[in-house]
This record gives sequence, structure tokens and C-alpha cells, in this order.
Amino acid sequence: MVSLFCASKLVIQFLSERGCALRFVFPRHFLTGSSMRAFEAGALNLGADASQVVAHICRRHDIKEVIMLCHPASTNWRQRFTTTKQRLENLEACLEYKTAERQSVSLLTEQVSKLGTDGLMATCEAAFSGGVMSMTSSVKNGSFHIPMMNLHPNDGVLIEDILNFIRKIYPNKSGYLLSSGRHFHYYGDFMIDENGWRELIGNFLIAYDFVHPGYCGFRMFDGFSTLRLTTHPVFKPHIPRVVAAI
Repeated sequence: MVSLFCASKLVIQFLSERGCALRFVFPRHFLTGSSMRAFEAGALNLGADASQVVAHICRRHDIKEVIMLCHPASTNWRQRFTTTKQRLENLEACLEYKTAERQSVSLLTEQVSKLGTDGLMATCEAAFSGGVMSMTSSVKNGSFHIPMMNLHPNDGVLIEDILNFIRKIYPNKSGYLLSSGRHFHYYGDFMIDENGWRELIGNFLIAYDFVHPGYCGFRMFDGFSTLRLTTHPVFKPHIPRVVAAI
């Protein structure tokens, strides 16, 4: 049995050796022994970045092309208005996302693999200066989705709690949990149809201790999920990296 302390120590050592920023790897959460052991049979290494996760999943499911979004990076509505009173006084600001400028970029899976994080950042800069690049869940001409969720767990929620809930939704389905710096990203290593994507959003909204409802609302507007791949020096300084396999 791998103890919580030993598991966390191994993760920190692994990421430290690769020059990762450690103080954001486990924001208010810890990686348990069972999560560490999941890597024994996994194809991706602990610490793999988001571009590697996307390329790996796409290759496994014969996804030849993906749609990226380049978009602004900034503080969100709840970060800007931290009290209920402030938010009620600035309700119109919560809908600014609907009119925010974005640029879609189509990339072949092999391009994602070859470009890596640095290349994707350069591609985004050329298409949308000062922005970040996010993967969209819609694949195969909109016929399917990769299950993807941006997780903003409440205080007291551990990584193992997140993984257990995902296993309840998708028993015997593999996937990856990434630390984005402040919070976490989930990628399922399988595909779902449109109804399955709506169920994904609904399941996490019901279990609202794991997500920010605003993210789910915006995704419903779009009709697909998005997860960030690249960084912004001020607002999104950390590359999302794998911290657990499912």
C-alpha cells in the first residue's frame, strides 16, 4: 500500500525533475495511493501535458482533426466580483463571454503532436494575439465528443473524490485528470454522442461540488466543452499536466 505522503512525494519528485511549478500542482487537494497505481497500466506518464493527452486520445480513437479555439485570457466574473452583492450589481458582466471575440483553428492530430505546447502557443499567437488555445470536445464533424470537463472543486474535495465520481458516471472507462494550476481538467479516453455530452454536463451540475456552474452554462451555449492547452503569463501561467489516470 502506497501512503498518501509517499504518493505525493513521488509526484512532487517527478514534476520537480522536469521543471514544473510545484506549488500549483495540488491546489487544496492530494493524490492518493490508488490514483498513483493507476499509472502502472497507463500509456501516458504522470506529468504529461495537455497537448500530449489530446494527441494520445485522438490517435487511439482515429480522430484525424480537432478544432481549437483561441480566445482571451482574463479573470472571470466571480473572480472580479467576489461577493453576492457585487455580483448582483454586475449581472450583465456575467454574459460578456457570449460576445467575446474568439478564433477557431483546425489542426490535424499529428500537428498537435508535433507542435506540442510551445508550437500551439505560437500558432495561437499568430491567429489571436495575446490569447490562449483551448481544445474543443466536438470531433468527427460534430458526430461525437471527447468527454471533457473543467473542474472547480469546493474546499474539502480531494482528487480521489473526483475520480470516484467519474468512475460512477463512466464505469470501466479510462481517462485522465490534469492539474491546471488553480483547478483540474478531465479528459475521457473514449467518445460519446450528443446525448452523452448533455448527460456529462448534467451529471456534473447535479454534483455541483465538483464544477463551477458558469462553465457548464457557457458550454451549453457553445454546444461543446473546451479545455485550455496553452498558457498566459498573467492569467493562466501553468501548463495543464496529468496528475491521475482513471
